[in-house]
Amino acid sequence: MNATQFALIGFGPIATALTIFGFVVVRGTKVSEFRQSWINDQRTDLSKLLAASRQLARCTGGTGDAA
Repeated sequence: MNATQFALIGFGPIATALTIFGFVVVRGTKVSEFRQSWINDQRTDLSKLLAASRQLARCTGGTGDAA
């Protein structure tokens, strides 16, 4: 077996391992992007809810005491 044959045999598993590693890294990055987007959406929804409740409390003359 010469060096060229040895290189060809060794290249397959190395290329496969690098491809799998690349897929795992990209998948992890996408999950992080989706998670951050979800967190940002939650912040927006919470701020809208708090603004609406503050406006409602002002309109009704609420003191914060539950009746």
